[in-house]
Amino acid sequence: MPRASRDGPQNEIATPARYTVTLGGTSFTVKYLRSHGYMSTPPPVKEYLQDRMEETKELITEKMEETKDRLTEKLQETKEKVSFKKKVE
Repeated sequence: MPRASRDGPQNEIATPARYTVTLGGTSFTVKYLRSHGYMSTPPPVKEYLQDRMEETKELITEKMEETKDRLTEKLQETKEKVSFKKKVE
């Protein structure tokens, strides 16, 4: 049996009202608590994200440089091995 028909039409009206009261009450409560010093304001999101992006960019750049250096060394070693074999033959 569907829930709406079991609980009756009063629940169909009450559910949206509960959501509205919850959202409005939460917003009001947070503003009140922040204005009275019980909750701190969140850090600015834009600045936080920019800082995190810069850190990530630096880490990726470092890793890319390390990988490039390792690949260059491996390539050089391979070239030396190949040229050594040609000279021996």
